[in-house]
Amino acid sequence: METSGKRRLRMGKKGQSTRSGKILVENRSVRTRSCLDSEAIKTLQIAYEFHGYWEETLVCQGEKYCKIEIEGGGHLQTVGAPNLPQEGIYVNIPENAKFLNLQVGECHEKTIEVEYPIAPNPLPALEGEELLYRKDSTIYDSGSLFPAEVAVFSAVRRIGGVKVVHILVNPVRYYPVQRQLQVVETMILKITYELSEETDTIGEPRHHRFGGPAVDILGMPEMDGVTTKGGGRGGREDIRTLKNPANCAELLIVTKPDLRPAFDDFLEFKSRDFKVALADTGQIISEFGGQSGMDEQIREFLCYAAENWRISPRYILLGGNITDIPTHWEYFLGARISSDHFYADLKGDLSPDVVVSRFPASEPEEMKNMCDYFIRYAQTRKEWGKSVLLSSYNREDYNECTEEVAGIIASDFQIYKCYDGQATKEEIIETINQGVGFINYRGHGLPTGWQAGNGLTSDDLVQLKNVDKIPQVLSIACSNNALEKEHCFGCEWIRQGKAVSFLGAAVPSYTVVNHEFDKWLWEGIALKKLKRAGEIFNYGIQKLYMNNPENDLVKHTIYAYLLVGDATAECDFYRSE
Repeated sequence: METSGKRRLRMGKKGQSTRSGKILVENRSVRTRSCLDSEAIKTLQIAYEFHGYWEETLVCQGEKYCKIEIEGGGHLQTVGAPNLPQEGIYVNIPENAKFLNLQVGECHEKTIEVEYPIAPNPLPALEGEELLYRKDSTIYDSGSLFPAEVAVFSAVRRIGGVKVVHILVNPVRYYPVQRQLQVVETMILKITYELSEETDTIGEPRHHRFGGPAVDILGMPEMDGVTTKGGGRGGREDIRTLKNPANCAELLIVTKPDLRPAFDDFLEFKSRDFKVALADTGQIISEFGGQSGMDEQIREFLCYAAENWRISPRYILLGGNITDIPTHWEYFLGARISSDHFYADLKGDLSPDVVVSRFPASEPEEMKNMCDYFIRYAQTRKEWGKSVLLSSYNREDYNECTEEVAGIIASDFQIYKCYDGQATKEEIIETINQGVGFINYRGHGLPTGWQAGNGLTSDDLVQLKNVDKIPQVLSIACSNNALEKEHCFGCEWIRQGKAVSFLGAAVPSYTVVNHEFDKWLWEGIALKKLKRAGEIFNYGIQKLYMNNPENDLVKHTIYAYLLVGDATAECDFYRSE
């Protein structure tokens, strides 16, 4: 698909950000309460206001189409259906509430003519495959409004320890034959629920399960008891019995017994900012062992800690290769995925409850060295952290995605563009050696590198001399974190001390969802000001999940991506005033 026209903002308001496509008034909702049938039945009203969308003209297989995007929202992903915006909303409700129904109240919409049909969703395509488009004639030949509903109930969920109603909003709908858009201006959403007790207290987050991405997505302040950098509430816990509700740990390392000493200095350093603790596989087997595999035992322990410890983990650091601390093999859409997400999804609903990363080392000396350079990174004033290297595979949609990232971050970062076909591998290496806070690659990948004309491989890492200027790497591509491979690309960045964290997929991943995922990561960094590698990762995953919770390609993406390196690593990326 080729872009043949410039993006323009429709329905925008004067003074808005040039990138802004919508505004959600009162993100946590405007609440009014009234009795319906009895005092136990309540109605929560949410005022939703929509201020605009981005429109551009595309050429697909020789035919012109209109593409619609909104800031902060995803897209309907049904193959062959119009690629229209879809936005997920979380509305928190009382802990003792039983959801009854969702109704759309007063809704003001505007009809807008479009010159070309709305672009269809492509067939599922892995990175490297051609995007093919086949319109669903039952939709495109119809004069009926698509989708039929402006807002639908998805599920009652628990996000960041808060009970929420998950709503999917379709702010831009389409009459295919008439080539007209039905666009929301304002509407009222009404959630009706029943209380099991007299109290009508909105659910508050459990302090040990709440923070980072959940704070930003829910729009709620952090609770007392959540330690942030400089909070002065750290300390190290010596956990002798895992099944002890008095245990406290915001940062928990899970490793094998012979690697315990390798983490001593790292834990001491991190205890300045977090309550820290370590549990080894010997303890886990002793207290949670059974007929299940080691991965199941570790997850059972983490679930226990999340539900029972006085302060339970926000960060789980897996200390070891998969031969030491096993990954979980997830079988989905025909793929066998080494998925550390298994340890983050403690409720089993796909949404991550904690941040998980892996330190890929097996020997005590190697692990100690890895921990030491993570400490050095944290102690370094990172003036170079304000710089970003952007690279992409030489294809229009990858370049377009990367250009959108550049637009998101332009006011906060110095950007170095090293696109395939425009910069050499040597220029990429030189730029990294000068020092950048982040590297973002968007394109094809292999277990051993970036599959672009100027892409780095594991063999090239020896040329990086950035020992005191290591970045966070976001590699939105196939298979760069294939943990079962001996020289896994992402793991080699960490083992060789070339990056503090590396986000990548364990298996071949899907192009269209990856485009959205990349942009969510940078929304978390540039707009939400997230600094920690793990919070950035979880924010991107949460946004995918919030906007498209039932789509199989989104589910595959969530299973496939994992983080190696220090999830608590922070990059000082704000420009000086």
